[in-house]
Amino acid sequence: LALDVGMATFILHVEARVANHCGEGFYTIGPCGEELLAGAGLALRVGDAAALHYRHLSTSLVRALRAGRTMQQVMLDRARGFCISTLDPVGGGHHCLLGGG
Repeated sequence: LALDVGMATFILHVEARVANHCGEGFYTIGPCGEELLAGAGLALRVGDAAALHYRHLSTSLVRALRAGRTMQQVMLDRARGFCISTLDPVGGGHHCLLGGG
């Protein structure tokens, strides 16, 4: 699971940069190395608080998957967050918010 989430995190950050370059995305802060924090998501319980400030994507992906969401649902929601889509379940198109799960 940690490897799958690490790869998904990397892909999401790359796609965020591509979307930004095309004028369709607005979130490109994601740091390199964050992929390894999937292990933190495995160590935490799904409901535990975690404030990782800009290094939370892998951890939140693992937690969402452990809570029963599919990888497709999680990836689509994060992509919507990067583009500040009105379909983003967290921000609803008002701001780039990547929390929730």
